[in-house]
Amino acid sequence: MTPLPDDGPAPHADHRPWPSGWVRAALEPAILGALLGGPLHGYGIGQVLAARGFGTLRGGSLYPVLARLEDAGHVTTHWVEGQSGPGRKDYELTDSGRAEYAEAVASFQALAAALAGLGDAVGDQAATADNVAGSAGAGAAASGTTAHTTGTTEEGTS
Repeated sequence: MTPLPDDGPAPHADHRPWPSGWVRAALEPAILGALLGGPLHGYGIGQVLAARGFGTLRGGSLYPVLARLEDAGHVTTHWVEGQSGPGRKDYELTDSGRAEYAEAVASFQALAAALAGLGDAVGDQAATADNVAGSAGAGAAASGTTAHTTGTTEEGTS
């Protein structure tokens, strides 16, 4: 797993609203999303992600992912000569990277909907269980039997 900064409180751009594991899981599509606006060097990508709540990523977290994205054909790189300092490697999104980003976002949205739906499903299951128990009790009363939590028995039997 790629190491990320600690989850403790941090100022401004270092603050992450999500646990480290979530950030790691979303890092590849997050980097692709950061490049939607155009080519950026690694530090620029890190700044975009920090501004979006991913925290300050260390080079040991960011650059291996960028290398994987390049190997997969999702980004291309080119060297930009520095005007007043050293040159830098810029990363640019490919058509494959755009498609990968769109697919990842759709998958994360489906996951979020499934997670949100669990609360509804649990509530629906509880209501259904209450209705079944209520129906059993009503049917038992009409037939002269008593409903118990362990089952239904006839009155007057031993």
